[in-house]
Amino acid sequence: MKPFGVRKFRSLVVVGSFSVLTEFLMGFLGSILSGHLLGEDALAGVSLLSPVLSGVIFVSGLFGVGMGVNYALEMGRCLKRRAWELFTQGLWSVLIVGGLITLIILLGGDAFIASFKPSEVVAVHARAYLRWFAPVALLEPLAVLLLNCCYADGDGRQCYVAYVAQIVANLVISYLALKTGWGTAGCAFGALVGYAVAVAILSLHFFKPTNSFRLVRTFRPADTLRIVKSSFGDSCGFLCDSLLYLVLVKVFLARFGSDLLPVLSVIFATLGFLEIFNGVGVAAQPIVSVYIGEKNTLGARRVIVD
Repeated sequence: MKPFGVRKFRSLVVVGSFSVLTEFLMGFLGSILSGHLLGEDALAGVSLLSPVLSGVIFVSGLFGVGMGVNYALEMGRCLKRRAWELFTQGLWSVLIVGGLITLIILLGGDAFIASFKPSEVVAVHARAYLRWFAPVALLEPLAVLLLNCCYADGDGRQCYVAYVAQIVANLVISYLALKTGWGTAGCAFGALVGYAVAVAILSLHFFKPTNSFRLVRTFRPADTLRIVKSSFGDSCGFLCDSLLYLVLVKVFLARFGSDLLPVLSVIFATLGFLEIFNGVGVAAQPIVSVYIGEKNTLGARRVIVD
């Protein structure tokens, strides 16, 4: 029989891959629905915002994954109070940074879109989408942090339920909103509702007997820095994606105009599907971190090798 850590990893790797794929699909569904129901100009408008969408995923991983790594590490050291402090600090950080990004999008979104100099029709679709997407910059990092809480406690089933419900809610709400004349704003509203559903379902984990998380009174900026440093290497891929998309959008618009932006969305979709392989690291992270905290190098090695 395989060791416990290996068996737990195998049970989480499918969940991890599915959750990573869902993060990609939440943004990609907006492109699919807007392109099919509204036309190429709407698809171009959503594609124009790919740098922003990828940037929000970067921030989500920065705090959610970083909190999960440090929480599992301290639990492995049997320092529960310290683990709870890092969880609380991670939650504070997500709420503060997510709120600031939402505010920046609302105040600077129009200027960001105008900097690309797209056609007016494409710009209208992009502005409509971004207006309703702004709150997602708060809910998405919160959902990823809660997801890592479930991972740390081995609650894979809650992750499945939350992300299936999220995709279904996004599809249904987006489709109904588009059919009732919301335009691309309907796709963003669907994503917003989807993340709200995911946050609500993932939060139910804290009421389960298996929950090990507690909120404590703490606020240490140094802990935020520790969280960010722990996950930057893993999350910077999304930051690079955001910068790549920014450059590609500018090049496409300068060379070919807004008409070929839908072609760029196909390129983004192809690159996005590769993120499913990140699910392996997501599944291994809580188990290996606990083993390292326990100084159980043999257990960590078995998870990685087996």
